[in-house]
Order: sequence, then C-alpha cells, then structure tokens
Amino acid sequence: MKLKSYEQARVYFDSAILLAPGQHNFYLGRGLAYQHAGDTSRARTDFETVLRLDNTNSLARHNLALLSGNQPTAEAEQMLTEAIAANPKLPYSYAERGLMRLNTGNYAAALNDYNEAIKLEPDNYDYYLNRGLIKERAKDLTGALADYKRVITLKPDYEKGWLSHGNVMVKLNRLAEAIEDYTTAITYYPDYGLAFYNRAQAWHRLGKLAEACSDLHKAKTHGVTIPPKVEGTICKGN
Repeated sequence: MKLKSYEQARVYFDSAILLAPGQHNFYLGRGLAYQHAGDTSRARTDFETVLRLDNTNSLARHNLALLSGNQPTAEAEQMLTEAIAANPKLPYSYAERGLMRLNTGNYAAALNDYNEAIKLEPDNYDYYLNRGLIKERAKDLTGALADYKRVITLKPDYEKGWLSHGNVMVKLNRLAEAIEDYTTAITYYPDYGLAFYNRAQAWHRLGKLAEACSDLHKAKTHGVTIPPKVEGTICKGN
C-alpha cells in the first residue's frame, strides 16, 4: 500500500467502495488498512466481505487467519489451508501455518510447510530461521545449524541468526564458538539482553565466572529478568 498512512488508505477505500461496492479488492485493501492500524474487528468484517464476493480469495483467507495471532486453533489453520488451496504459490501462507503447527508441537507438518515456503521464496532469511527452530526443537541439530548458517549468509547483520547459531553450538558443547556467535550478535545489536544472558551461561560453563557475572548484569540492564538462583550461582563471590 503506497499511501502515506493507514487512515488515508481507509478514506481512499471508503470512497472506492461507495463508487463500486461490488469490487472485492477495495474491501481487501480497506481490511489491510484496518488490520495494520490495529482495528481487528473492522478488518475481519472486510475480509469476510471479500470472501462473500470472491470465495476463492486466498489473501482474505490468509489475513483472516493472521487475525488469530498465530494461535494454534483449528479454525485458523483451516483458513490457511484454504488459502493455500486457493493459491499454492503464496509462500507466507505456508509459513504462517508452519508457525501454528510448530506451536502445537507438530514438527513434521511444520517442517513440510517451511520446506514449501522456502521453495517458493528461497532467499527469505526468516523462513530459514524458523525452519532452523523447528529442526532444533525436533533434535535435528545438524539440520538446524545448516539453516542458521544460511540465515547469517543471507543477512550477516541479523542478530537473531547469530544468537540461534550460538544456541546450537552450546547444545553441541562447542562453547567457545557459541561465545563468538553471541559476541557477534551483540556487535550488531548492542542492547541484545538475551545474547548477554546466553553468553553469560556459556562463560559459566567454561569456568569464566567474572565474565559470566559481568554479562549477567548487562543482560539485566537490557531488560532480561534474571532468576535469583541463577544470579546467586553465577555471581557468587563477584
């Protein structure tokens, strides 16, 4: 949408609908404006109007599912399945359904969805990040590491890619390499509290207690809640 604000977009589509009330694309555009402005009730009404006018509209089905906020409901998943059936060339419907399936622990189905999304959009680093998470949850650490490497190849300054890569390195007991990854994440995002926290844990496992405690304090400064037991263990004597 190339209009300057969602309110301008809404006014534009209001006028367009008055002139041509049978054009489903105008309701779709207004629904997107409402959705981005946070008015989910009106957005839902417009997307449902689109489907009454054009029952095969995959974008309306996709965005209706998004209004569920990635909650793993059967209704939301069914909407995405219908969106995919209506237009199997839209990668983001596979991706959204994959996230829902990930959240229910259905890793095999989630992985299939992200495989399809990546086939359709092979340079989308977020898709590799999420597929890596699916593989990591499914205990496929080698596969997860390959996907996280792909993330930081496509977008070298993406701090979440470095953090995720480091997390797998910790699970593989490659702690020094994990610390390098967390340090790179912090270099690109100096306020990354979770990277400080995870680096503190890695330092602690290496016996570097002063470094671990320092990072723990930095994590707290950047908004991470530190369990008292963790702080007491890592910062004991520091």
